[in-house]
Amino acid sequence: MSPIVPVTIERLTGNSPDVVILRIVGPITLGGAHIVRNAFRSGELPSHTILDMSAVPYVDSAGMSEIISHQIYCRDHGTRLTSPTSTSVCRACSALPASMKSYTSSTPSRTPKAPEPLIHSPKDLGCPMSRF
Repeated sequence: MSPIVPVTIERLTGNSPDVVILRIVGPITLGGAHIVRNAFRSGELPSHTILDMSAVPYVDSAGMSEIISHQIYCRDHGTRLTSPTSTSVCRACSALPASMKSYTSSTPSRTPKAPEPLIHSPKDLGCPMSRF
């Protein structure tokens, strides 16, 4: 059994004071989701947050939930959230409905939008039962 590696997050100032870089190291799992949440919500919300996830080897559903939750929080508060690293997390977030894609947007959304339903009806999925 391999040892559990805790997630750590370093908060760095970017090129300007209103840019914050969150450097995340280690797997983001259920056991460390609260650490990620606390780091995301600590301090004043900058105009631009950059997630450096280049040292994140794995993200489970709880970790993904925290990242998506923070993406929505940033969008709703007019803050830009980006991640320059090409990880499976970034690819998964890019597959989100269009209303949630400000995660990788170059401009923040100033007006909150309701998330699109993931499944509209069984017919949308080509379900054979949809004809009933």
